[in-house]
Amino acid sequence: MKTKQQDNKITKKSKPITKKTNNNSTGAKQKIKPVVKKVIPVSDDLKSKKKNKKSSNIGKKIIATMLVIIIIVGIIISVLGIKIAIDIVATSPILNTEDFNSKESSRIYDKNGDLVVELGVFLRENIEYKDMPNSLVDAFISIEDSRYFQHDGFDIPRFTKALLENIKSMSFSQ
Repeated sequence: MKTKQQDNKITKKSKPITKKTNNNSTGAKQKIKPVVKKVIPVSDDLKSKKKNKKSSNIGKKIIATMLVIIIIVGIIISVLGIKIAIDIVATSPILNTEDFNSKESSRIYDKNGDLVVELGVFLRENIEYKDMPNSLVDAFISIEDSRYFQHDGFDIPRFTKALLENIKSMSFSQ
């Protein structure tokens, strides 16, 4: 609620104006009602609210524009991904059921754990690392990975070289 003192700051009363009119036959002065003018002071709060509204509108426009751009980029990437997937499927080789037949031997055991029969094109037996001769281990390591015992499975220099070779040949040959 406004106090009388605040009300005086907001409104200005003008003095009543007396005017002699010719319409009145008596020649008396006629009083005209005073005009009340409201003066609303523009405070810094109102100015800052207007600026905040403008800046929030600009912020909303920027966010909306960014969302539209992200959606458009997402659609483009999705379309390209679908096209690549279709190309991969179209160029993939036809599967041959003969490729799924194993050339390794299968062993069939009875309920007591005794070997009944060994089936397959090749009769093979798996052995453990400790049963291999050192010359065989050295042969595999010298051909495949000469630093095998020096890294934990990720040979960064070898990966870098393979990446550069792939870029150079424009294929995944390494």
